[in-house]
Amino acid sequence: MPHRTQHGPSTPDSTVGEQATTRYGMPHSLLIVSFVLAGTVLACTGKETTDILTLLLGCGGIGATVLITASGGRRLVLAVARGLLLSR
Repeated sequence: MPHRTQHGPSTPDSTVGEQATTRYGMPHSLLIVSFVLAGTVLACTGKETTDILTLLLGCGGIGATVLITASGGRRLVLAVARGLLLSR
């Protein structure tokens, strides 16, 4: 008789065939595409690479800060801000 492990039910999972939820989706794809597109447009207009990277880095940092704050990570934002202010 085969040995049955305790990893889960022996019947197929009820979610088989349904779309699995992931953390990466269309909003993330659009964000990445928009950053690449913005960098390309700025490069075509004659901006310097350092200016483009600084702008996109600032936009990404602001977006990440807003996301962390909105998701309840206020302590993390305060700790990072304190670390940045004290490092100067």
